[in-house]
Amino acid sequence: MDILVKDVTELRGPQIENRLSESQCKLWAEIRKRMPGIRVGYAPGTGYVLLYFADELLVRGAFGFNNKNFGIPPTYYIEGPFIRKERGEFRRLRSKSAATLARKAKDHLRAWTLPDRAKRMHSEAANFAASKTPQEEEWGKVVYNAKKLVLPVTYYDPPVGLVNAMRHATIPDANYAHAFRVLAEDMDRKAAAGAGVSPVYVAVYEKRGVPVYDYYCYETKAGSEAVLQTDMPPELYERLSTLNILGVNEPVAHVGVRASDFEFIINPPDMGETN
Repeated sequence: MDILVKDVTELRGPQIENRLSESQCKLWAEIRKRMPGIRVGYAPGTGYVLLYFADELLVRGAFGFNNKNFGIPPTYYIEGPFIRKERGEFRRLRSKSAATLARKAKDHLRAWTLPDRAKRMHSEAANFAASKTPQEEEWGKVVYNAKKLVLPVTYYDPPVGLVNAMRHATIPDANYAHAFRVLAEDMDRKAAAGAGVSPVYVAVYEKRGVPVYDYYCYETKAGSEAVLQTDMPPELYERLSTLNILGVNEPVAHVGVRASDFEFIINPPDMGETN
């Protein structure tokens, strides 16, 4: 459940009683007492009764009153992204008591941290890290054909000792000689490139009306949150500007990918330490 707060329509006053059942209203009243400032609302197309704080990016969770299985009396429940499987339901907690469940809600419906939000995009980060330019794609085919000729399985890299031994060896067969030259060059390219792409997560948004950005490095697990956009390094700004004109999930090899309307996975240029 990673619904953006900006997409939620708040329920206020009579709207709450008109839209929620009597049991839902009872649980909402208990949660509200224990989580000051929390709001209730809904987002089109979700069907959830949502709980959120206005100054956060993502909703905390949802709540309701229903039966877990057919024939069992209904109970109160809360649902959230950080609730683990309990008694057969994933990301839900239940109780017959609204007050008891509201106390659990305070602990289990916690705020999303920057690492939490970055981990949502782990697939996008992995796909970007594996993305290649057209030239790299072509080179990959050449290397694949070389491996296919000299190795039992093509998804393994050849032993370094074997490739080095063949660099200066006289190989009578021209095809094998070419294959080993390709494998040696590929090994040299990889050594020159180092560890390759180490993507970072960047979110660009407004907090209390002020333009800010978040920066999180997947490799070091370190980041900065709600930094003023006016303090953004020019190199980072240029990279985000390039990706901002593209669609979501259109990776640019060695540059980055736009992961959502306001989130990016990038291979940052050398810009020194971030604040």
